Amino acid sequence: KEKGQPLLSEVRITDYYKGSQIPPGYRGLTLSCFYSSNERTLTENEIQPTHELLCAELVRQFGVKLR
Repeated sequence: KEKGQPLLSEVRITDYYKGSQIPPGYRGLTLSCFYSSNERTLTENEIQPTHELLCAELVRQFGVKLR
């Protein structure tokens, strides 16, 4: 969450899947990222760089595979 500041306000695991489509030893997680500003409504162009940074950090730190 700290990497997404100041735009990222909350991260939640909204789904956890461990079934036949996921290889043994792996899990399927869905993360919901909530972006906000106290000053105005954010645009997609403002959020996208932060979101891409967060995805890259997940890959780098945890070796996740994004789908």
